[in-house]
Amino acid sequence: MHQENGHGKSFRTPVVAVFFIGVVVAAAAAAYNRRKSKAVKEDHQSIIVPLLVRTESGHVGNLERFSHYVARQLGIKDANECPKLCKLAHNYLKNPKECEIKMFEYFGNEAEAENLYVKLMEEFERYILCYFAFHWRRASDMITQV
Repeated sequence: MHQENGHGKSFRTPVVAVFFIGVVVAAAAAAYNRRKSKAVKEDHQSIIVPLLVRTESGHVGNLERFSHYVARQLGIKDANECPKLCKLAHNYLKNPKECEIKMFEYFGNEAEAENLYVKLMEEFERYILCYFAFHWRRASDMITQV
């Protein structure tokens, strides 16, 4: 491209340089986003997956108990802080029908006991599905808990 007044300057070099810089910035942004989304996915997955305790040799030791898994899903760091809830979760895994009465007793004096009962039942159902969805190779260990 040349100007009419005789001062012939080429505008291709700056355009190509700007294009090249744009491509480099776009590639760097894409790589950063991929790395960031992978880290978020791994963090999320580590939250919902039942924990497997490994031995020193690297073999799989014990699977996290269902009652402790429920406590962790509810945001309780130490399952020993809520023994009644852990017992409810364990009993619900064994026999959901018999556990319904104990759940009502658990929420006994709460203002919205029935609403809390329904929500806890729904959460237990979700936790059971998630708990058994992972680690199929350890299914026999899961079943022995029951």
